[in-house]
Amino acid sequence: MHEMRKSIWRIAVFHFVCWAPFWVFAIVPHYIAQLWGAAFLERLPGWYIYCRLFANCLPYINAAGNWILYAVLNNDVRKHIYNRPHQRFLFTSLSTV
Repeated sequence: MHEMRKSIWRIAVFHFVCWAPFWVFAIVPHYIAQLWGAAFLERLPGWYIYCRLFANCLPYINAAGNWILYAVLNNDVRKHIYNRPHQRFLFTSLSTV
């Protein structure tokens, strides 16, 4: 039960870390525009633009990393990977000439 709880927390933290900055950078400019006017948004510093670009990439990183995270957390998959015999795969042509 303890291992399952840790796995759920890892998934939740990974999801939060990837999605929270995206939503912060999506919502905060609207509140700033309401408080200080839309002209303030035109004068955003350069670091803010780069941080927003990075925050926009995080959901894609989350989507790409989900399958890796679930595979690592899946105990059966880990056991299978560690216990499988090391084999070399020979690539042969399936077509006959």
